[in-house]
Amino acid sequence: MQENSEPVVLLGKIPTDAIGNLAKEHLKRKSAAQEDSGVFSAEAFYASNAIKDERTTDVCSIKRSKQSSIAGMAAGGQYAENSLIQQIAFEEELHPHVLQFMTERRRGTSCPVVVDYGAADGETVGKLLQKFKEMSLNFTAVLQDLPTNDWGAASEILEQLQVGQLQPSHRLSEVLAASGSPRQSVVSCAGSFFEQVMPDNSVDLSISGSAYHWLSSTDGLPRPSGICLDLAKFPESMRQEWAERARADWATILRHRCAELRAGGMLMAIIPCAPCIPLALHLLEACFQDFDRRGLLRAEAKVLNGFVLPMFIHRTAQDLSDGFLGLPMKVRLCEVRPRRNAYMPAGGFAEPSDRQRFGQRMAGWCFGWAAGIIEDGVGSDNSDDFRRCLAESFAVHAHSSEMCIGMGCGIVLAERI
Repeated sequence: MQENSEPVVLLGKIPTDAIGNLAKEHLKRKSAAQEDSGVFSAEAFYASNAIKDERTTDVCSIKRSKQSSIAGMAAGGQYAENSLIQQIAFEEELHPHVLQFMTERRRGTSCPVVVDYGAADGETVGKLLQKFKEMSLNFTAVLQDLPTNDWGAASEILEQLQVGQLQPSHRLSEVLAASGSPRQSVVSCAGSFFEQVMPDNSVDLSISGSAYHWLSSTDGLPRPSGICLDLAKFPESMRQEWAERARADWATILRHRCAELRAGGMLMAIIPCAPCIPLALHLLEACFQDFDRRGLLRAEAKVLNGFVLPMFIHRTAQDLSDGFLGLPMKVRLCEVRPRRNAYMPAGGFAEPSDRQRFGQRMAGWCFGWAAGIIEDGVGSDNSDDFRRCLAESFAVHAHSSEMCIGMGCGIVLAERI
């Protein structure tokens, strides 16, 4: 994932019996947020979750935020260990298209340049590179992420997967210069995907899994005061400003990827979209509220106004397609569809221990992408307690039908022409 500056967590107060009441209220709204087909309707979900005015709760007090951002995914291989939902979506939705493209390129470019944007610790792209090697495909793989990414963990994971030694960013030009000859090489590229990070016309395949939903910043965006993690609960006027920022960021991302791609190259991306375990966001929100009441939030966090997540998941397929307007790219596929929660056991919850195990894995999933947010809010000394609180909450609500949806998945394939 990507963001441009240091992490900031912004917190306030909402008087409520956090975990139990918040989840119960959400479940009561479920029917209003679901179509007959069982697929969530974004419009209905907005309507059922929006905070109407200040008479319901104080979270409607509008604040203009200073910049809020995330520096990267959980370090030390914890993201790889706790990102099964993202990994399976990438494998099932993108692998077939990637492998077909690479097989066809075997007859053309001798060593296609493949860039994974928001590569984190490399587990997801590493499994793809394993398939390249099994098929005897040549490649120059570039792992792009922030300079603050845990590149040491990425190097270790790639070595464990036996796909090659990760070369440092300062060797990128050298590696690209040699990409015309058959080889299998892997190199890092430290930077922000909101900027151009590769030379013009240098990339054959641009891929990204579960990264492009993060915003470049939340600087100047309105936000409710208090703890509010789900944008669907924002008043309509606030959501529109966040949506406009997301549209601008998506257009920026595509403009830079287009410049980097060679003619005939492909962009393939998975983008988290609603529905995206909305109950999970509510339970995470509830744990923060519980820690606030217990006086366990860090003083640095409490002096700032409004805690939100610097991401936007409420996109439609049309929103994603519109980002290509005016670019020399042809959209081959653009869909948004829900996916099953990969942590949900196929046999259900026969024993109490099954629910506990599910709760622990869902808490781990939250820590995988939100560890920085959580530790900024409660401090590293309280993070284990927070994780237990979150795991218990997920275990209690394991039977909820809304837990079955793992991630609303936006799938985009586009060719550079």
